[in-house]
Amino acid sequence: MQSRIPKRIIQFRIGEYPQQALRVRAVTSNLKLLNPDYEYLFFEDAQVEEFIGREFPQYHSVFQSFRF
Repeated sequence: MQSRIPKRIIQFRIGEYPQQALRVRAVTSNLKLLNPDYEYLFFEDAQVEEFIGREFPQYHSVFQSFRF
């Protein structure tokens, strides 16, 4: 039986940040190392909107309602 849920780790950041903190980069590296068979995706503002619209259009209004 094939899994219907794709193996993806999705990280996104909203807002302007000049550089990721060392701790965040370390966590991201560990996620990738510990999950080599997962696709890793990282999105910033415009990419988040595009991804939600393309992959989960039915949840766009819910996503927009999140404060953080």
